Amino acid sequence: MSHVLKTALLFAIAAVLSAPVAAEEPAARDMHLSLSDCIDIALGNNTAITQSRFSREIAVAQIDGRRNAFLPSLSSNYRISRSVTGPREGAIFDQTTQTIVTTLGEDRVGGSQSVGSSLNITIFNAAQLANLAASKKSARAAEMDFKESRQQTVFLVKQRYFTLLQRMEQLDLAKEQISVSEESLRREKTMYEIGSTTIAEVLSAESQLASNRVALIARENDVAIARSQLAFSLGLSPDVSIVPTEKTFPVAPPPITYRESLERAMEGHPEILAQRHRMLASKDQLRATKYSVRFPSIAGSAGYGWQLNRGEGFTGVEDLFVKNYSYNAGISISMPIFNGLTAENNIKVQKLEYLRSREQLDQAKRQQAMDIRLSFLNLERLRRSIAANEAAVKAAEENFRLQDQRYNLGGGTFLERQQAQLQLFEARNQLVQDRFQYQIELAQLEQHVGGTLVQTDE
Repeated sequence: MSHVLKTALLFAIAAVLSAPVAAEEPAARDMHLSLSDCIDIALGNNTAITQSRFSREIAVAQIDGRRNAFLPSLSSNYRISRSVTGPREGAIFDQTTQTIVTTLGEDRVGGSQSVGSSLNITIFNAAQLANLAASKKSARAAEMDFKESRQQTVFLVKQRYFTLLQRMEQLDLAKEQISVSEESLRREKTMYEIGSTTIAEVLSAESQLASNRVALIARENDVAIARSQLAFSLGLSPDVSIVPTEKTFPVAPPPITYRESLERAMEGHPEILAQRHRMLASKDQLRATKYSVRFPSIAGSAGYGWQLNRGEGFTGVEDLFVKNYSYNAGISISMPIFNGLTAENNIKVQKLEYLRSREQLDQAKRQQAMDIRLSFLNLERLRRSIAANEAAVKAAEENFRLQDQRYNLGGGTFLERQQAQLQLFEARNQLVQDRFQYQIELAQLEQHVGGTLVQTDE
């Protein structure tokens, strides 16, 4: 090997070794899950459910706080003190010298020790009782909010699962459309080479293929976004790739009538029940505010104290009950008379809060009734649209087959065949979209009803 070749080989090896290595992106982890698997994972991991659970536990803890206000409070204390008073200057008349003599006294030291305990208990407080009742109803409202959060999570998972399936089927259609466009381009090029067509039709086929490839890129991006959104709703990292294992769902009518849906929602929807409990809690808070200015509060107290002064000896525990001790017991009754109209203003504000909560309950009922009505209308629209699109797909398939045959036999134009192809894939895309939108609307109806559409006997 010549010196020139050796030098060139060394330079080539050095260039390869010194070339920067492209960092590989971490591959997404695939998880093969059915719809029920996704729901189970979300109910255990979803952040909204976790936060709602904390809110429920806080509301329960507040009940304990209100209840504990009626328990007695016991306290004890111990005190020790020491005092020193400096000498005081004085004057006396000395009989011997017949003069006034200035004198300085001695320090005075004092101090004491004391020990004691006290007991206080609320005997009656109407406002605290009403506040306790309000806390219990607020806890029930928090429980209903927790159930509503679970139902919203279930709907979100179903919505994103069906959306992912829709995007995947539309991606398959986009790939199939590219295959058809590539075949059309090859045919046009062949026919152009033999002089059976014009360059314009070849360019038109190339343009259509390029447009389909752009659409394919968008479809691929849609699938990637749908996978990330589904993973996020499950409480997983967005880079987890969910692979659906359940792909076929029947387009069946809802197993419940509009009237049945409305009755179930009004009786047991978590959002309506939560608003009802909030209204009752607001009513109890109004009672508590009124009681605080119209009813007395009664409290009992008891105490014991013992003190030992400096210079006294402590001979034993029995001294606590023999000397220097004190006992006290009493009952206090407190009745508000006038507090600068603050109480009247508080009552007015709380009454307005109660009236607002009643209106919010009525609005929640009207909203659920409207949502259920719209869901049934949308389901009927989608059902009819699916039937129409199925017929449109069959007609478009037949039209494309005929236009393809006519074009091959020289009786049709390339433009007619291309339009038939576009109509076919548009109809198939619309059918896919309507089928999965129907499933999403069923899940939406389930959320508006407040539970599964099929009632099970417990």
